[in-house]
Amino acid sequence: MAADRYHHLTTTLLPHLAADRIVVCDRYTPTAFVLDQLDGADPEFITSLYRYARPADLFVFLTAPPQVCADRARSRGNNYSRFHHTDTAAADRERALFAETAQRYRRAGLPVLEHSTEALAPEEVAAQLAEKVSTEVTTRQGGRGRVA
Repeated sequence: MAADRYHHLTTTLLPHLAADRIVVCDRYTPTAFVLDQLDGADPEFITSLYRYARPADLFVFLTAPPQVCADRARSRGNNYSRFHHTDTAAADRERALFAETAQRYRRAGLPVLEHSTEALAPEEVAAQLAEKVSTEVTTRQGGRGRVA
């Protein structure tokens, strides 16, 4: 997974950032950090894997209660992905790991935004995030910025 993240970073994300574009990327290092732990990897080992990955200008964590996540995964079908669980216990474990990852990133001084999606339609989430990211970019970069 780390090799795929670095390939994506060097072939897609960095060229766009170098062109001064705003980049929104789902499934960046926080997701890898969680998925690697679900596969049994030690958090310190995972940290060492991603130590050369460019940190995002803003890490966005979408949150919802485990039951909501499990219900959403179930509505997409049981074979959606090995990482999208249809049982509440697995969704709770994933949620806890994302919360730990957000805290780890904050402790490292990285910018983190957590946003609840519990009672919102996808369009509402997108609109709220677009506004928050736009405000963040304007505030942090004086009107120009990049978000990965």
